[in-house]
Amino acid sequence: MKFNERAIKIIQEEGPDILKAIDQTISHYTRMLDAIEDEPSTDPASRAKMYNMCGENWYGEHCPLCQHVGRNSENRLACSKCILVLAGHGCANPFSYWHWIAHSSDWGEWRTKVRDFITFLQCKLRPEVVKHLSTKHDLDINFCDRLLSQIEKAEKEIQGVRLAILFQKAKAAVQEKSTIK
Repeated sequence: MKFNERAIKIIQEEGPDILKAIDQTISHYTRMLDAIEDEPSTDPASRAKMYNMCGENWYGEHCPLCQHVGRNSENRLACSKCILVLAGHGCANPFSYWHWIAHSSDWGEWRTKVRDFITFLQCKLRPEVVKHLSTKHDLDINFCDRLLSQIEKAEKEIQGVRLAILFQKAKAAVQEKSTIK
């Protein structure tokens, strides 16, 4: 998976919040997997049943990634900023993990697709996002290091000036005392 420049910019603007949303999404799907653990594999997958079992389902109103991107001016989800869309796996894509989950015919198929999705989030998407955040983070660290170096240099110069002033005051005081005697 490779992100384009627009995606990288969004990832870097989002910062660690995007990782938090990915981690929350993994937890969200793991909770749903746990909720249907005892359901027969051949029973039809149902978002209503899932909601009744654990208080969440796989649609946008419960998805941490959907909640993370927020809403646009028309009060619709701002999917164009979603990390899944940026990675080519947006929900509207008929070849996306979410699409396969939403159209699973039974709980057995649903479980398989959810496990695949969790694996994608953990093993492919998250590491790629971390890589781009690390690049930005490293740049920030380099900037901070340079800034600290400049601050330390300025402090030394200030200290030097203070010492020079103190020296001059001490010299003046010594001269004053020597003229008094």
